[in-house]
Amino acid sequence: FNSALNGFISSGGAALLTTPIDVIKTHMMTSRQATSKNVINTARQIYTDTGIQGFFAGWHLRTISVGFAGIIFYLAYEEFQKLFLSLIHISEPTRLLSISYAVFCLKKK
Repeated sequence: FNSALNGFISSGGAALLTTPIDVIKTHMMTSRQATSKNVINTARQIYTDTGIQGFFAGWHLRTISVGFAGIIFYLAYEEFQKLFLSLIHISEPTRLLSISYAVFCLKKK
């Protein structure tokens, strides 16, 4: 359950924060106007037409769909990690010790 929640929050949060960029990109791709081929002009046009709310058009659907994809990704990652560790016979404490040692070595450089 924890991995699912982490996946939803991190992926959904990233989707929410990047929605304005996605809105500008979508406007640039779908517009037939020559002035919309520039990021600054497109952002100005969106702001002029719809205000700041225009940059977050569709945020709820994007956040939810990317959030659910994050759940699938994180759950699959956790399960494959467990499977891989069991195949190479590394216990959890050994894995944590190996990671700690690797971080220690990187910090020394």
